[in-house]
Amino acid sequence: MKNIIKFLSLGLIAITLTIASCKKEPQKGNTTLNINHVVGTEALSFDEIKYTLAAGHSYSVSRLKYYISNVVLTTNEGAIHSVTTPFYCDAQDASTLSLDLGEVPAGTYSQISFTFGLNATTNKPNALSNTTENINMIWPISGEEGYHCMKLEGKYDSLSANIITKNYNIHTGPAGGKDNSITFSFPLSSMIVDGNNWTIGLTMDVSQWFKEPITYDFEDWGQMIMGNPNAQDTVKLNGANAFSLGNVSTK
Repeated sequence: MKNIIKFLSLGLIAITLTIASCKKEPQKGNTTLNINHVVGTEALSFDEIKYTLAAGHSYSVSRLKYYISNVVLTTNEGAIHSVTTPFYCDAQDASTLSLDLGEVPAGTYSQISFTFGLNATTNKPNALSNTTENINMIWPISGEEGYHCMKLEGKYDSLSANIITKNYNIHTGPAGGKDNSITFSFPLSSMIVDGNNWTIGLTMDVSQWFKEPITYDFEDWGQMIMGNPNAQDTVKLNGANAFSLGNVSTK
């Protein structure tokens, strides 16, 4: 009887070890950040003077280019997956609006954060590779070398008696040597990475750059603000409301 019990016990141990050895280890998964652009409740379109500033001017958007950098995903336990290489984004080029965050370690992620533009650590002369896109984003003011955070351009109705249409250029960057990047952080609801692929949606509302907390008026600040740190401060304050978290889904 003792031998039978011993045999059964060994058998149970062997079965338990077999089940344990067959248990699947959590697997990495790929994650992509997809960016969408709107103006209020409308999808962003280009070269049409169809939007209205809080200040009253009708305006269009003809160009919107910027950087997203320092993307960080954080788990419930505080572990992080970070992508420090900046992403160049052009709202008219869909291929630049799907940001590959690479293979993300298995885990339950509860937060995503990122920098809009380039922070003071990154925004240095020749910090980025010499692609055409990066060269075109170089900040040209002597003594403030680095790169633009954003180029937002278009036309607007001056509201003058003669209805003059003017150009505007909202170029943000290291004006006056300041860091005009913006940090965003959003909670994620149980994004569980385990051998699956995730997509995180972000939406930029272009109208937010001009309305909250300060009403921005092109006529007050002029058509170009590269040399105006005070105007840059206003845009930065408003820009803190420009992004929202969209759909977070897996396949």
